[in-house]
Amino acid sequence: MKNLRRLLLAASLVPVLGALAQIEDYTLPDGKVVKIDRSVFPNLKYEAGPGRLPDEISARRKSARAKAKAVLPPFVYNGQDKYFPPIFNQSGGSCGSAAGIGYQFTHEINSYRDADASLPENQYPSHFTWLMAYQTSNTEGMAKGNGIPNVPTYGGRTFSRLFGPQTHDDPDYGWMQGYDKWYSAMFNRVAYDFGFPATNTPEGRQQLKEWLYNHCGDDAMHSGGVVGIGV
Repeated sequence: MKNLRRLLLAASLVPVLGALAQIEDYTLPDGKVVKIDRSVFPNLKYEAGPGRLPDEISARRKSARAKAKAVLPPFVYNGQDKYFPPIFNQSGGSCGSAAGIGYQFTHEINSYRDADASLPENQYPSHFTWLMAYQTSNTEGMAKGNGIPNVPTYGGRTFSRLFGPQTHDDPDYGWMQGYDKWYSAMFNRVAYDFGFPATNTPEGRQQLKEWLYNHCGDDAMHSGGVVGIGV
């Protein structure tokens, strides 16, 4: 059984004072050197393809400039915005994919696109990644490397009604069929994934609060963020 995962949608937020910028050079995998502000997220490791500068870096620069003026509200609840999908029942041991794709990926991509998560075409299924995660793939890798089909394309929010057996130990695994369906999934991808520093530290908790509040000042997003936590 995989570890139970839960989504953190809300947290108590308190006002903070600004921090001094800690600008340093960072070398991307393609050899390009960029400037990043370590005072914002000191422990994050960035990933980028050749010639690509992660949106994350420019967003953190904006956050650093605004940080001194930031006053956080008493609380936020991102489960109430239109980007968070309706609640569904997890099927089998799909906890990581249900949380990471069915809820978190769905919320984040809809927040970026300003799309309504109550519509099936803006929802993403748990079992497309869960079935593959028992082989050589993982949930985050599939979201980056291939992309996720939406619910109508896959045929369900958990199990697919269209493709084969839906148990992780079956050799057929319910693989999605049809190039057009796999191609459509490629338009629903993430550029990177990352983890926050330990939330048992004041710094880690502060960064988590800022992510929940407004994606750490990333104005490309239309809401605060949500976070997956393994316990």
